[in-house]
Amino acid sequence: MTELTSLLTVAQRRDRPADEVWPAAAAAIELLWWHDRFTEAQQLAEWILVDFADRPTTLYQCRLPFTAALLAPAEWRGEDPVPTLTAVSARVPVGTVFGRHLAWMIAERSRRAPFELLPGHYWGQAALPFKRRDQELADRPPQELTADERERLYSAAHNRHQFAVAERLFTTTGCCPARWYVAVWMAGEFTQRGTTDVATLLLLDALPGWNPFAIWNLVPTEIVLQPQVRPAVDNEVRRRVLRSVDITRVPGVDERPPMTG
Repeated sequence: MTELTSLLTVAQRRDRPADEVWPAAAAAIELLWWHDRFTEAQQLAEWILVDFADRPTTLYQCRLPFTAALLAPAEWRGEDPVPTLTAVSARVPVGTVFGRHLAWMIAERSRRAPFELLPGHYWGQAALPFKRRDQELADRPPQELTADERERLYSAAHNRHQFAVAERLFTTTGCCPARWYVAVWMAGEFTQRGTTDVATLLLLDALPGWNPFAIWNLVPTEIVLQPQVRPAVDNEVRRRVLRSVDITRVPGVDERPPMTG
């Protein structure tokens, strides 16, 4: 918990520019999810979004993880997130990326469940036909495919929502997909079918291939946010993810707190 404590300490500072504070809050929110502290993550997101509304910052050019932090508790508690989204929307700068996305989520909530608006929702879509080259790969015996061809077919199966093809490729060859998003999709499908042990195996195998998309993005989040895949996150997955956390690249965490007194 040392890393989380350090991030929360930076997130509380108001003696520095906003852009040297909010990334630590973003990283802390994601770690709070991994410790099942969804309500605290929501409170932190609201606090940061409101506190910096009248300060120069790039915060409102982003969507994640703050929009997800506002949505996630509603999913787990079975509540409507619209009142929270509306209240925050009234406090953030208008015309920003964040403000527009909040308005979009409020509108979409009447048509979708909260988890469908959270990052990494890959399931529930109708299968689409493959492109010609990918169909040719799907028609060949899986064991005859090269490593590159397997990865191409795994990705195509994900993109076209054809789990049966990906399942056949995996069960026949025993080769897990290398791409993280494909592994997460397949893990969710296997979990839904009651084979959570296979789902966990896929996540563990693909973890080394996960890549952050921002300086504050220290851990994968969809596997703790999405209810379809979350059961596959066992103690070993948690241990490996949390062991890999490196907060030194997040602005401000390597500096001493300001002197007082």
